[in-house]
Amino acid sequence: MAKNNQQAAPAAESVQVALYGTDALPARVILIEGATVALGDVVRRAVQDAKLSAEAWNELAQSDRDAAILTARDVLATEAKAAVDKGDVVECAVLFDSSYGKHDDIVLMPPEQAKAVAVAGFVDHHPNAVKAIRDARAGKEGA
Repeated sequence: MAKNNQQAAPAAESVQVALYGTDALPARVILIEGATVALGDVVRRAVQDAKLSAEAWNELAQSDRDAAILTARDVLATEAKAAVDKGDVVECAVLFDSSYGKHDDIVLMPPEQAKAVAVAGFVDHHPNAVKAIRDARAGKEGA
């Protein structure tokens, strides 16, 4: 029996190209109150929506990238607002500094998670708790 002396070619290494971003937005982007995402997530959404490769994206003029990233931010904000309106997520008042946010932050969570985290005592998902935080903030702004 003949012996096969050929070795399999090494798998090509997958090289990920860093995506160029923008200085027009901070590292954490507020979509709506309670919903923030990393700037990198907004950039990835912009690239996806533009249907460009990473290389083609990086070759765009900075002004074109900025415009696409700001548009992606607006689309993500609209989607976050729609999720709240539809009940896919609920607003929760953070009761103390924790992994869920800082005291008196308003965060978004899927309903089942909000119930579980509320039972654990980290957040209050009752609309009046969220309203109280908003009212307190409005009072501070008006003072």
